[in-house]
Amino acid sequence: MKPDRSAPAQLSGIVALLLTMLLLSGCDTSPVSRLYKKTGVGKAAPRVIAVNYPLASGVKLLGDDLVQLIYPVPADVDPAYWTPDEATVLDMQRVDLLFLNGAGHESWENQVTLSPLNRAVTSLGFRDKWIKLDETTTHQHGPEGEHTHSATAFTVWLDPNLYEEQLRVIARGLQRAVEESASPAQQMEIEDRFNDAVDRLHGFNKRWDVASVKLMTAPVIASHPVYQYLASRYGWRLKSVHWEPEQTPTEEQWAEFDAMREEHPAEVMIWEAEPNAETKQQLESRNIRIVVIRPLGNGDPKNNILDDMEQNVAAFEQAVAELIELPAESTGEE
Repeated sequence: MKPDRSAPAQLSGIVALLLTMLLLSGCDTSPVSRLYKKTGVGKAAPRVIAVNYPLASGVKLLGDDLVQLIYPVPADVDPAYWTPDEATVLDMQRVDLLFLNGAGHESWENQVTLSPLNRAVTSLGFRDKWIKLDETTTHQHGPEGEHTHSATAFTVWLDPNLYEEQLRVIARGLQRAVEESASPAQQMEIEDRFNDAVDRLHGFNKRWDVASVKLMTAPVIASHPVYQYLASRYGWRLKSVHWEPEQTPTEEQWAEFDAMREEHPAEVMIWEAEPNAETKQQLESRNIRIVVIRPLGNGDPKNNILDDMEQNVAAFEQAVAELIELPAESTGEE
């Protein structure tokens, strides 16, 4: 009986095929393949949805490439007045983690079905600190058109102490989510980034506090009712109007503004963005200093929101410093 000389050839062919498959898999550049390689453990990076800029930036800041961040809010829409479409709701049901703000921010939440297993409301732990508003207010501006301000103030992230608590929820959620996809060393990176962020937030808190003490009891006016948590934390005497930076107030609005200042003689006015030239001229004629403190509800999650917060506190420090110098300049004192 003749030996089967084809067996070695068949075996060589199989080995060659296996080697080719291994090489091809090593060169795979698909998104899923890249996610496996990033974690280095064997499971794809968890998918995470965040519904506003403070939360999305926090996920990016702490999780970096250990997670796959999904930020569904369009760039030109305020997340507080955004409603997810059906496809986005389905994504929210399927992702590994869904971070919500709470405090009335997600007005659409009761209209959809979300899983309690993957959802984290980042402000729920300090619900006793939520600020209830006396009434809701409806008005119109921007691409969102007419909208209503919630009966609960939702811009909790502007208070650095409360944003620290939101970041803590994000950090704990991410650490649990990456247990099967990240190495222990990578998981510790989340904790390290959280601690670094807390250090910065503590610094912001001290700076806000020092500047607010210098402001003492001087009245302040805001162009929009979104600064309640800053006012509460630092003891501002704050009153708000409903003015938009791109719109010039009407004569009736100016009359109401002047009447307000008779009882609340503010020399500092906080704006979400720089007001238009005509509004700015009118305010300057009334000796009112403009300070831009961005509410930071929306933004590019690739950016670091802590840098934006630093710009806010720096702008406030400058406005307060100018206000303190005013009496000495006006009286000629040294």
